[in-house]
Amino acid sequence: MLDIARAPLLRRQQGDIVSVARRLAGRGDVLRRVWLLLTDVAAQEIEGKLEQVHNECARAVERLAQDLAALRQVERALGRRRDISEPVAIARDVPAELRDLAQSLRQDCLVLESDDETRAAAGQRVTSRRRPAREGRDNYPDCEILESCFRFADRLGGSSFRPGIWFVSSN
Repeated sequence: MLDIARAPLLRRQQGDIVSVARRLAGRGDVLRRVWLLLTDVAAQEIEGKLEQVHNECARAVERLAQDLAALRQVERALGRRRDISEPVAIARDVPAELRDLAQSLRQDCLVLESDDETRAAAGQRVTSRRRPAREGRDNYPDCEILESCFRFADRLGGSSFRPGIWFVSSN
């Protein structure tokens, strides 16, 4: 969800991320067939960083608008009759729209609460450096997210739930 909000800052697949998020957010029938799960660790990260990411994107869009204005000013000073580029309107409202889209998806998520067993398994994953843990980085939150999803899948598998389970992550 933070990647949705920071799509203008990403180098690749900005449109793909946003179009999939729009389809999910705009179709209640999809949400009846697809569960959007979020661990409590990820939910806290989103709530803590969403506004910061929005502000970073807004600053990037504003810098782009300023750079374009400076180019056009130089071009006029050179006496050119045509702009270097066709007139471009910088969509300054894009960061807010992306933030709202991320918040909309966040509201549709089921939040998985971590328990002591999950936290212990995540800690073990970190100390044994099993993925996603890596040396020199604080990967505990990523490990707790993964362990929460594994535990949820195990519980579903032990019940009468039979449809496929997919784990999708931007990491």
